Amino acid sequence: MLLVRGALTLSNQHHGTLLNDWLVVKKINTNNYEDEDRSKFRMEFNDQSEKPLKQVDGRKANIIDIDTTAWITEAREKGPNEGKEGNFETPMMKVINDHVRLMVVTSRFEQLNPGMVLSDETKLRRNRLPFRGAVDLLRTLDDKPRFPTALEYSVVRNLKDTKEWNFVEKGLRLDPIILSEKPWPNLMKSADSFLLSFCTDVVIYWLQVLVSVVLLNIIFSD
Repeated sequence: MLLVRGALTLSNQHHGTLLNDWLVVKKINTNNYEDEDRSKFRMEFNDQSEKPLKQVDGRKANIIDIDTTAWITEAREKGPNEGKEGNFETPMMKVINDHVRLMVVTSRFEQLNPGMVLSDETKLRRNRLPFRGAVDLLRTLDDKPRFPTALEYSVVRNLKDTKEWNFVEKGLRLDPIILSEKPWPNLMKSADSFLLSFCTDVVIYWLQVLVSVVLLNIIFSD
């Protein structure tokens, strides 16, 4: 409901119909959900069928048929500002926004340290960030992209149904379900691991600079 109300607040300004269409979800992958939550989905949407697991975005998928139209209608009836003023950032949006800031800051550090080469370990950890492709896309759209306002961009909304998304190369795509889920612990661990490795690279780089300066000083002092 927080996601829907946030989109409705945006729709007061731009792209109301398009945002409404983006919020409509017909299927959900519940493979990583608790059995109790999966059962709730099946009961609410009267989907009692057991479908075989299949691959979606490189992951096993337990697909349940749903329809979020009723939730959207309920949110419209309550109004976008009822019960929460100002901030409509879902917990997952906050995580992604933090990842964007992380990439912006580390990129600035690379600019301030010309000649520094990221280690293979750091590159590996960056490639393991679950929203790396989405973050790169957001940064091409705006200097400081932030959710939920990023939903005003059609290319962000189009990630929901794109067929060209490569999970292995780009990580998780962004759709209403992902942006509504409770963040899992590994999201923070992945970001912390990358940041720690990056900071290690910076320290090693400046140690190398310091050693080079000392050696040059010794050479020229002779």
